[in-house]
Amino acid sequence: MIIKRVFHPVGQGAFYREKINQFNFIYDCGAKKCGKDSPLKNEAQNFSKKENQIDLLVISHFDSDHYNGVKFLLENNCLIKKIMIPHLNEEIKLLSIIQRITRETKNSENLMSDLKMIINPVEELKKIMNKDKLQIIQVLPKKYEFDENIEGENIEYSALQDMIISGTCITIEEKNNWIIKPFNLAINITIKSDILLEINNILKLGLNDLDLNITNILKELSIKIEDDTLLKERKIEIVHEELKIVYNNLGLEKNKYSLCCYSGLKNDKGKKKIGCLYTGDYDAKDEIFPLLNFYDKYINYIGIVQIPHHGADENFTDQLMLKNIRIALISAGKNNQYNHPSANVVKDIANHCMVYIINEVNYYEENYIRYKNKWSN
Repeated sequence: MIIKRVFHPVGQGAFYREKINQFNFIYDCGAKKCGKDSPLKNEAQNFSKKENQIDLLVISHFDSDHYNGVKFLLENNCLIKKIMIPHLNEEIKLLSIIQRITRETKNSENLMSDLKMIINPVEELKKIMNKDKLQIIQVLPKKYEFDENIEGENIEYSALQDMIISGTCITIEEKNNWIIKPFNLAINITIKSDILLEINNILKLGLNDLDLNITNILKELSIKIEDDTLLKERKIEIVHEELKIVYNNLGLEKNKYSLCCYSGLKNDKGKKKIGCLYTGDYDAKDEIFPLLNFYDKYINYIGIVQIPHHGADENFTDQLMLKNIRIALISAGKNNQYNHPSANVVKDIANHCMVYIINEVNYYEENYIRYKNKWSN
């Protein structure tokens, strides 16, 4: 078996790929800078010229800097066979929309694209792909219980259905020891009627008391987003501030969903340690124990960890630094507005293992990290 990993220098975003024998696996493909001369476009197109097929593309969550590079993959006729995304319940969809707006201070194309993706990701991805019959696999969230059997069903890649449970072990080939195991954590959130009323009033959705529920709010939001009237009726700066108060009243200030993936050996007897844990923008600081317990069987196989949310301090805990970790990856723009990665995070990681900050600098010279392993099973 031959495994090749490439962590592409796209700046403030993420674009990671693996080649397992002839199987191409991509985890996220997007960046804040995504124009015609962007590192993202160059990296995606260069990949597409070399490889004409992606077997599985995972999108961790619906922020544009994690998915807007898909269009560049398609420009060179790269075939994307299957896309895997987190399934979102209505509460998470509504809260994600509010959170996305509160992070925006001006009406941008990326904002509207993200809102459409959150409301109906399957249809939006089919539009991007211009392909009605594209298989999009949604990973259902699984409420974590410490006494629960968390080892999911083994399913061969070719037999994947449109819905799978979190924890399913996806085998690449029938006799292959390599698996991809997704984790979508269920967050139980109850949104009370007074909060729904505030959202209705701030966004001018026009729902009466009898119709005021999450399902109807999402329907009205979908209409206003599609016809581009959601933020034209009021200045986004005002909506931004008012929704931020609502969001903060719920006690939520971080990304509350992100599809994580373990990619590595199903059983390496604790010797090779070449598995990789991809985390997207997962809230590791508050939700580290569900993550570690979920992947407990594979902890000793993981040698590489993607640090969540571009190295943001509010998403990081040093408990993510597993004892076998050799490399920690942080994807962040060189001069981004968010001050990612946090200096404290980098310093903390450096006490445990090598840390690589993958930005857009010198990407034309391919001055970035390539990690390659070969072995025989």
